[in-house]
This record gives sequence, structure tokens and C-alpha cells, in this order.
Amino acid sequence: MWSEVSLTFGRRKPDGREVTFAQWEGFVRSEVVPRFPEGFSVIDVAGGWYDAKSGRTIEERSKRLSVVLDVSPDNVDLQPWRDLAARYKGLFQQEAVMLTITPADVQFI
Repeated sequence: MWSEVSLTFGRRKPDGREVTFAQWEGFVRSEVVPRFPEGFSVIDVAGGWYDAKSGRTIEERSKRLSVVLDVSPDNVDLQPWRDLAARYKGLFQQEAVMLTITPADVQFI
């Protein structure tokens, strides 16, 4: 069984600025490639998150990192993902990074 594991990284910083393209590319080179050298995908996404402090939904542009693994969802090693999320949160002052694990029907055709 295969799994798709993804992290969604918000780009909006607490001061209102965004993680820039150059900052994101540097993060991918230094943090993502060494953890997932077999390959990954990055998708630009737009969404929102609820800010409990203000009571508002905050819209922001985000990046979604996805890796397909030849392992069942119950057996995914989450440590590399947790480490990557922690690194991003520290670098870019983020409260959270969303982790998603989904069973996947993978075929190479």
C-alpha cells in the first residue's frame, strides 16, 4: 500500500510580510532535498486559517509539499516531517504547519 504525505506551509508572517520566493527556494534546497532525495512535488495553494486571537479567518498563500511513499499510512515515519515542520516554523515565525497522510493508489504508466 502507498501513502501520500504532505505538509502545507503558510507563507504569511506575523508582521504581515510573506515568505519570499527566494526564501522558499532556499528552504527547499537546504531542508527538503536532503530529507526527500527520491523526489517530491510542491504546489502553490491559497487558503485560510482561523486566528483564535482575532476571531477571524486569515487568508494566505501557501505551499504544499507532497511525497508519495511505498508504505501504508499506519507505517509512515513522521519524524522527518515533524522535523521539517519545526524548522519552517522556527525560520518563518509560523504557529503551525499542516500534516496530511492519505492512502494512495499509485501507478507508474
